[in-house]
Amino acid sequence: MDVGREFSNSYIITVSSSNKKVGGLIDKVIPILKKNGGICLITEVDRTINLDRDSSQMNLAVDVMQDVKKVEIIINSLYLEKALAILDNIKVSGYTIIEDTSGKGDRGVSCSALDCDFSSHYIMTVCTNEQQLNTLLEQFTPLLKKVGGICFVIDAKWISH
Repeated sequence: MDVGREFSNSYIITVSSSNKKVGGLIDKVIPILKKNGGICLITEVDRTINLDRDSSQMNLAVDVMQDVKKVEIIINSLYLEKALAILDNIKVSGYTIIEDTSGKGDRGVSCSALDCDFSSHYIMTVCTNEQQLNTLLEQFTPLLKKVGGICFVIDAKWISH
């Protein structure tokens, strides 16, 4: 047994061009999410995904999926607490943080190496309605203009569980 692993999270990304495989994956993930919590996002989804299941059709967009906006934020580590305070203030359902990300933007290189002055954090969250998204953008825009960073908003669907 890996000590401490029961309290850690994993970030898993997969790609599939088969609606049937996506449906099978969803069938296996839903019980895990119901029991343990977590989040499953699907992006680049057609309006509905129809799957053959014992001669019946399942419309995932209606049965288990909810439209959301996936928000990805990359911000300097020095401003992580301020970014999280904004998310807590607007009451997002939760967020995931990946520490010490590296990259290059209009303000130069960002890395976690000892010879690099700045590192960044990747924050992923979900807004479940337009008002919440608009509030997030209104509050993050001044911070990003001041300290740099980036914010992506992506149409997604998540599994309601």
